[in-house]
Amino acid sequence: MSKDYKEKIIDYMFDEYSKGNTPNPDILCNREIKFDVFMDIAFL
Repeated sequence: MSKDYKEKIIDYMFDEYSKGNTPNPDILCNREIKFDVFMDIAFL
């Protein structure tokens, strides 16, 4: 597991669960990890 994934997705998910919320980590992962990497590659 990458450091970014753990910090941005996993930590968020556990934080939301601890607040009694049901997070949707897939949406956050797409925005914070997948699309960010795609944009970095696309604009090289």
